[in-house]
Amino acid sequence: MKKAQIEALKRQDPGSPMNDEQISLLRDIQAFLDFCILNGLSFRSAMGALAHDVNGILAPDDYFGKGIFTPKVKGYALAWPETLSEMATMATDPAMKQEHAEIEEQETSAQE
Repeated sequence: MKKAQIEALKRQDPGSPMNDEQISLLRDIQAFLDFCILNGLSFRSAMGALAHDVNGILAPDDYFGKGIFTPKVKGYALAWPETLSEMATMATDPAMKQEHAEIEEQETSAQE
């Protein structure tokens, strides 16, 4: 995106720059979407969670700002990398590799 386009977007909503809490929420949304895509969740499920969160965050009573409303995606930015790390550890575990090879061999034998 060109710098002129970014400046035009900023002029459309001249509010203040995002604070740390808002940036954290956007990172949680990003991680949630990555989680949904990589784990094959339905589009409807992903959008339903986002719609719930957007409605709660933008509600006129500012329940989000007052700490009363908690988005469904809260914490995904922290939890998802841990899950990926655990998966990577399992994928490189020699015992898990052996178990996987045995399962594949059984499945191949059953198909023959």
